[in-house]
Parts: sequence; C-alpha cells; structure tokens
Amino acid sequence: MLSSLLTLATLPFLAFALPSSNGLDSSSAPILPRSLQVRPRWEDDTSPTVWARADVKSTEASKLDIHVRFEFEGYLDGTPTFVKIKALSGLYSNFTNGGTQPAVNSFAYHIHTNPLVNGSFASAFAHLDTLNLTEGYICNPAFPKYCQNGDLSGKHGNLNGTSNGKIPAFAYSDDFVRFFPEEFSLLGRSIILHGFNKTRLAGGDIISPYDGTADVHWNPTGKPSTYNPPSSLPTRAPVQPTPAIIWSNGTVADLNRTKLDSLPYPFPFPLLGISESLNVKLGSKENTKGIKLPTNEPSDEAPPFKGSQLGTWGWSW
Repeated sequence: MLSSLLTLATLPFLAFALPSSNGLDSSSAPILPRSLQVRPRWEDDTSPTVWARADVKSTEASKLDIHVRFEFEGYLDGTPTFVKIKALSGLYSNFTNGGTQPAVNSFAYHIHTNPLVNGSFASAFAHLDTLNLTEGYICNPAFPKYCQNGDLSGKHGNLNGTSNGKIPAFAYSDDFVRFFPEEFSLLGRSIILHGFNKTRLAGGDIISPYDGTADVHWNPTGKPSTYNPPSSLPTRAPVQPTPAIIWSNGTVADLNRTKLDSLPYPFPFPLLGISESLNVKLGSKENTKGIKLPTNEPSDEAPPFKGSQLGTWGWSW
C-alpha cells in the first residue's frame, strides 16, 4: 500500500483523457503539469474517473466576499459521485446579507440548469430537475430518488454558517449526481448558493476539461460546454407550483403509485441511481391520471468519457 502511494506521489506527470471536439474522450492524452496534486487512492480504487469543479462566489458589488469550492469526482464502475466542498469565506452565522434581510444561519445550494451569463445568477434559471419534480415538493433526504437531482442541500443538508465564515473541507457521495447522459449531466451547468427567501447570494459555473470549459490547468476557458451546449439547455425557468408541499415526513412513506399520483401536483417517477445503472436514457410514460411524465430507464450505452485511473485535484484545499 505504502509503496503504491509513494509511486503515485513521485510521478512527474499524469495522463489525462480529455474530450475531443464532439465532447467525447480522446485517445491522445495531454500531460498535466507537476503542480497539480495527485490524490492518494486506495489499492483497490482502480475505476477510471472524471472530474469537474466550481468556484462559487458572490459579486464584487455585493461586498459579501462569499467563496465556496465544489469538486465532483465521477466513477465509471457504478460508484456514486464523490462531492467535496469547502467554504473559504463569507458564510457567517446570523448572516443578514449586509443588513438587508432577516438573519439566517444556513445556506441552501443547488446545481442549476444553465451556466451564468455575464455573471448573472438569474441566468442559471432553475434547479437541475430532469424528471420534473418541481419545487412544489420539498425534498425528503430519506427518499433521494424523489428529489430534484440538482438539489444537493435538500439531500445532504444546508451549509451551516460559522463565526469566521469558513467551513472546513468535507465530502459525501451522491448516487443521483451524474456526469452522463447529457440530460442528467452536471457538465455545462452552474451552482447557486441561496440565503433568506431563496435569495441568490453566490454562483459559479461547473467547469471541466472533459467538456472544454476548463483547460488542463483547470483554468476556465470561457467556452460553452461541448457536452451540454447552450442549444440543449432551457431558455427560461419553468413556473413552479405553489405552495410547496411536504409529501412525506420522516423515514417511512407510502410509495404506492396511486397515492403519489393523488398529490396536488404531478409526482415524478423515481430517479435511477448510478449504483443501479451506470448509464440511463430519458423516456416518458403516463401516471395513473394519464399525465405523461419524464422517466429514466437503464441504458447499456457505454460512458462517453474514457476517464483516468489516477485522481487529480486542481486545488490544494
């Protein structure tokens, strides 16, 4: 074990498979510079992986100095996506948004459907919600397959403010955060952090060398995603049903389809986890009321990215 870690730590470079112009992997592997860290891996952790990250910041004009880092590591063997988060500044307890709002002590955060346009948080539109749960139903973390796939804080909890505004790095796995296929992918999207009454306090694009939004040094390229290009993304935010409904309390729920379909808004079909099916395809079928809703079905299609067996983090954290 020690010898294998030492071998990784002394490698002068890493082979990194990047997408070709069509968004898929390339057989030619550019070389990452020595300055990028090698993340030690367990001896049996040999699955090829793909990466993405986001620097989520408040605007300079707001003077909030919010800065939160997100990193995503996806596996090509059916292992759930690994999500790592660190707040560098700005997430204070009793946060009042510069004295303009009631105090909050925690912050919601989500993957949104669109990247930012000219830094506008509003241009991110709504949460990534491939199966159209909508914000009419409040996520119950006991049943993440019935949450919006982009509702990270709904599934894993808000970011709690601290006295110095910093949160040490922590991580979790999410079986429903996918790199592929396109309709479900986090690539080409953004992350928005919210305060009181869903105020958008900070945001940042999700970037990756795999879709051309980052170079091999993890610098943003400013180019649109080759995997989720703007032409494939929403052109407006959907109208959300109100009021928001708590459809299930606790860890016990009646998941009878007829009962779910009797709720006031169309209730989605469940998301398939990565551990259930490495790849999925988008489809549709009718619920018990004859309303056609999106669904996901297992797919045998091979992953569109080759990945690498050596983990890299673009930040020293």
